[in-house]
Amino acid sequence: MEKQSRIELLIGVDNAYNILHPGFRKFENLVLLPTIFGYVVTGTCSSHPTKETHVSILKLAVETNNIIMAGRATHLKDPREDLGILWSLNNLDIDCSEVTEQERKVLENYESTITYSEIDKQYVVAFPWKGNERRLTSNFRVALNRLKQQCVKFRKDTQYLEHYQKILKDQEDRRFIERVEYFKTEEDCHFLAHHGVKKESATTTIRMVFDCLFRQGKSGLSLNDCLWTGPHITADLLKVLLQFKTKSFACISDIEKAFFMMQLREEDRNYTRFLWLEDPTDPNSKLLVYRF
Repeated sequence: MEKQSRIELLIGVDNAYNILHPGFRKFENLVLLPTIFGYVVTGTCSSHPTKETHVSILKLAVETNNIIMAGRATHLKDPREDLGILWSLNNLDIDCSEVTEQERKVLENYESTITYSEIDKQYVVAFPWKGNERRLTSNFRVALNRLKQQCVKFRKDTQYLEHYQKILKDQEDRRFIERVEYFKTEEDCHFLAHHGVKKESATTTIRMVFDCLFRQGKSGLSLNDCLWTGPHITADLLKVLLQFKTKSFACISDIEKAFFMMQLREEDRNYTRFLWLEDPTDPNSKLLVYRF
């Protein structure tokens, strides 16, 4: 057995290539090493590390009648009024120009119902009804049976139930949902069935899903059956990916709980009711009624 030697000196990778024999290419602090796959890059990007790192996401400068955005100048009559180009639908590759006559009328009617609540600082919107909502009967008994079926799963998986209850509490604290009186369930209303979907996520392990296709019997209507869906506004994924290859800058944003950041008008809320139990492991416990 060969005698083991004690390590006398450790050389970092940033200095190691200064003492090796030629056979690689060096450019400042970057080194190109030849391999069977071709050259690979190693080394450091800067010999003067800084304590702070600054990342520029979007640069905007206003000069007289010009807006300079991502290195491209656009002539505008009034920059203060036209800054909306930064978040317009066209810049997001969402095109609503190709809509049918029916969709155009639905959009116009929907936009005409939008109001703004100065008290809550939120927009209030109405459902885009097709006009058949009166046929949307109360499905209270069916929704109750669906909830009681879930009690079996709640008893078997306490962690699942804990996450479920945490979601409901968070939504109630943020005023996304509100509790309503149980004795008023016989008025014009509709109930949504709900269940949890497990996600492999560090922040959201359970996602609460509401079934808007839930109906009472084969001949009954669901909430989706009574609402216009509107034009397709999902951006073309291939086009979005290609733009990340062809452009110099990318700006990404996310609105937390985006679809909960607007209110539903009072007369439409009863069609978004759902049931819960005071003790979800006991199907005979006190019944709670919520709505969005």
